[in-house]
Amino acid sequence: MRQTRTDDRLDEFGHRIDERFDRVDERFDRVEAEMDQRFKRVEAEIKESHQALRSEMKEGNQTLRLEMKGGNRALRADFDALRQENHALQMTMIRVGGAIIVALMGLVIAGQV
Repeated sequence: MRQTRTDDRLDEFGHRIDERFDRVDERFDRVEAEMDQRFKRVEAEIKESHQALRSEMKEGNQTLRLEMKGGNRALRADFDALRQENHALQMTMIRVGGAIIVALMGLVIAGQV
């Protein structure tokens, strides 16, 4: 009889241990599900941030390109203006040189006569 009582108590104790392990398993399952949800939220936030940064970078690149194009156009216009001024100066120098040559030739002719 004593053996039976001990066996019953061990069976009851084993049953309680099994119930507690079942509760622990349920808690782990809940914690795991919560962690999965949190990780999914974090991943979604990271993706949103990544997309926002990419969009911002694209906008910045486009703005920079437009600014560079505008700057290049302004530089080209300045360069063309300088080229025209240089050409005008060269033509003036040629004319002045021609006038000097004509004046010297007039002096030479006048001195020979």
